[in-house]
Amino acid sequence: MKKLYSFITSLPVMAFLFLALAFSMAIATFVESSYGTSTARALVYNTRWFEALWALFALNLLNNLVKYKFFTRRRFTLGLFHIAFIVMILGAAVTRFFSFEGVMHIRENQSANFILSSNDYFYAGFENQEKVKKSSFFGTYTQTICSKI
Repeated sequence: MKKLYSFITSLPVMAFLFLALAFSMAIATFVESSYGTSTARALVYNTRWFEALWALFALNLLNNLVKYKFFTRRRFTLGLFHIAFIVMILGAAVTRFFSFEGVMHIRENQSANFILSSNDYFYAGFENQEKVKKSSFFGTYTQTICSKI
């Protein structure tokens, strides 16, 4: 177990994670411009592997704080740099897992009491039966795949 931890927190793995995150976000940007935001979210941003990359990156930052003793006076700026990234990743994680995303249309001099969710839902209804299910993805990419079948 100790070998696995030392491998995961090594500098080459840290460099790989940094490049993998940069590369995946660059690919997601091109996907978003070609197929739309919902497609980029479904294929990159809302996936477990993307979350795992960020979690491993945060683990590496924490490990480097301790391993290279960034709490000393001489290395304070490097420690502050690492702590800043950890705080940003924690803030992003709180926002990702505990937030609600949607759009509220408020006209001038009026009030509103509802939010249109940005999540995709599938609704099916027949007579008295209704079924609502949160969809993993509806978008241009799905339409492209379905049209080829």
